Amino acid sequence: MTTNVVTDEQLGAFSRRQHELFHRVRKGALSFEVAMATLQQLLDGKRSGIEERSELNALTTITIPSDATAEQLIADAKAALEQVGIPFTYFDDDVISIIRRDLELVKGKTLEVLQHCFDHDWTTVKGRVLQRGQGFEGNAAAFLVWVTQAKWKGRFVSIAYTDDRLFPGSGALRAPYFDRDEQSRRLDLFDVDCKWSDDDVLVAFRAI
Repeated sequence: MTTNVVTDEQLGAFSRRQHELFHRVRKGALSFEVAMATLQQLLDGKRSGIEERSELNALTTITIPSDATAEQLIADAKAALEQVGIPFTYFDDDVISIIRRDLELVKGKTLEVLQHCFDHDWTTVKGRVLQRGQGFEGNAAAFLVWVTQAKWKGRFVSIAYTDDRLFPGSGALRAPYFDRDEQSRRLDLFDVDCKWSDDDVLVAFRAI
């Protein structure tokens, strides 16, 4: 039987998270029933949302064709989702101009994809700092290509570190987001200054 060696540093981090979990349950900030059910899933070796989020955080790659056009990327994305039986239920036309502009930055490149779930305190500033620190950047065109491969449920957002895109007429700073659930797929613009959910996922790219 093969066992994984866990370092003292890892055990220390695990102990701190146990302590945090205990206090959240004790204060009522976390449901006792939810915490117990999740722990039981882990002990039983069942696949859990925690495991899925761990997979989501793994790096993947995509390639953008050198002759790609925004219109072709959009058509390919729509066709790919039609094939799996759940097409776009909404596609915001205002995203298209952003895709067209961002495409020039990634044409003909293979990109590494960062998919990051924040455990708590999700903010736009934190997202930008995290991706910039690792050399990643939001890109609407690459995001659209990635969307066709996304297999997880949730809301995914791709924001540039310095983003001057203003939604016409509103003055709000917005970035593309993709919403995926059991019945629908939605590509829209998201006000990055509003409150984030802990389930939202940051998606960013860097050239290999």
